[in-house]
Amino acid sequence: MVIRELLWGSMDYAAAIAMRNELLCLPVGATVFERDLREEKDFFHIAAFDDTGNMIGTLMLRPESETQFHVNQVATLPALRGTGIGHALMTYAEDFARAKGVRILVLDARMYALHFYQSCGYTVYDEEFGRPELRLVPMRKMI
Repeated sequence: MVIRELLWGSMDYAAAIAMRNELLCLPVGATVFERDLREEKDFFHIAAFDDTGNMIGTLMLRPESETQFHVNQVATLPALRGTGIGHALMTYAEDFARAKGVRILVLDARMYALHFYQSCGYTVYDEEFGRPELRLVPMRKMI
């Protein structure tokens, strides 16, 4: 497995958008294309690839301040969940953020992923929120 940063607007970025849309947005009745994706130009895009070059997971880091990033849209292929891809992506993201001087990562975990993020060292810091089909729990980790 290879994990690397993606360039905004690249073919790999387009593949990451498609993965996020299929795995995260469509299941809750939304689409990633409902918003202006140009706002993502200032985000950091990271993806995992298998040995044949196929994308198997992705996430974004959205800068919120000089010391805090927000982890967004973490997705791995369903058939490969539980194989360590998510943990590897999160570890890469933490190392990447730390190298940029970031000390706090926050995220809004979907209820079904709460235990995954806890296993990565994230803790709940506020009340859950969202709409009925998409409940989220604010979590953070000092890195």
